Amino acid sequence: MEDRKITEKESLELISQMIRNTQNKLAENSGRPFLLFGYLSVAFAIVIWCLIHATADWRWGYLWFVLPAIAWPIVARIYNRMRNKTTYIDRVVKYIWILMGITIIIACGFTLIFHDMESLFFTSLLLGMCTALTGLVVKIKPVVIAGAIAMALSPVVLWMQGENRLLLLSLVFVLVFVIPGHILNHKSKNNA
Repeated sequence: MEDRKITEKESLELISQMIRNTQNKLAENSGRPFLLFGYLSVAFAIVIWCLIHATADWRWGYLWFVLPAIAWPIVARIYNRMRNKTTYIDRVVKYIWILMGITIIIACGFTLIFHDMESLFFTSLLLGMCTALTGLVVKIKPVVIAGAIAMALSPVVLWMQGENRLLLLSLVFVLVFVIPGHILNHKSKNNA
């Protein structure tokens, strides 16, 4: 291998190229947190729907607060394992979803206080928005489209009656977590 001096211009171009590569690359398995939340959320929605449908007791809805208690520690472990592999894009996406999670918990807290607020509407709208934003950041059009569809579906929950709204929410979870999770994993494997 030959050592040659590079010019200042070549050095700056090399540094710029390395920065661009880091900013546009996803770490391997970047979709794992999406898949974890997606499949758990779909399972929770279906279980809660079954419990409410069988008992007509809406208090089963409080089980939603168990979901982050299960998922967040697992996601934190996933990110700790990926710590040395994460990229700028991975960190941006992570912070988008942390803020979304906090916002949804606050919105759901308000629905416990003000019962006339519709938490499923806000949840599906925020999830769709964050998915579309994630798609824009990672430059993956199908993820943007999945988020936009979820946002468009969010008002439908206002017209639906009873526990069947949870079935629509299951579809939203597939759109905002499961599909993007598989797409992100596929893209990160192709980036490697």
